[in-house]
Amino acid sequence: MSKRIGIIGDFNEHLKNHTAINEALTISRQERYPALDFEWLSTKNLNIGELSNYDGLWLAPGGPYQSDENVLAALKWIRESKHVPFLGNCSGFQYGIIEFMKNVIGLVDVNTEEVDAHAANIVVSQLSCSLRGNIDQSVFINEDTKAYEIIQKKKITETYNCNYGLNPKYQELLDEHDFIVAGVNEDGEARMLELPDHDFYFLTLFQPAMNTSKEHPHPLITAFIDSCCS
Repeated sequence: MSKRIGIIGDFNEHLKNHTAINEALTISRQERYPALDFEWLSTKNLNIGELSNYDGLWLAPGGPYQSDENVLAALKWIRESKHVPFLGNCSGFQYGIIEFMKNVIGLVDVNTEEVDAHAANIVVSQLSCSLRGNIDQSVFINEDTKAYEIIQKKKITETYNCNYGLNPKYQELLDEHDFIVAGVNEDGEARMLELPDHDFYFLTLFQPAMNTSKEHPHPLITAFIDSCCS
């Protein structure tokens, strides 16, 4: 029986971080799951009612999206489903934070500095040091997390292409509401988040698809696909 993964995002064949997701899923299909299918879901035409037709969902980089409203609605549905495996990277990390701050913590006028620098709660702010341009940076994994169970390393090197991340002023607030900071940079700033009450829900500021290959598949992607196909 085939399994279906929906990639939420506005696909651009000229963006390496988009084609890398296709390559990562194609490798898995060739090597481990021949019946795995995947397709891109345009944010502009996203139908929330059809998300349950997929065995897993991946929110791709690329924000602001053609429809931020649809992306946030999809994130709310995914989080509340608790069982549909989910992986969000880069912009997916940022929008996952915004959705949680709005709908779980209850903050109002929430946004990213990139979209609205005058919002009352800028929960996603410009990084102190830009990671634009496929920059590699160390990530330190919290050993008391699902992420560590998957990755089995205290320190990894990951690839980034972004200027915005979790505003450090709000990091403690996430911890207080059980949105666990699973990985940080050397300054203790969040680079990976997980929801422990969800079967598989991870947000990463880094882009694991940019750091995977047939010879060295990224453990987080492997775990995501395993969860989708189990």
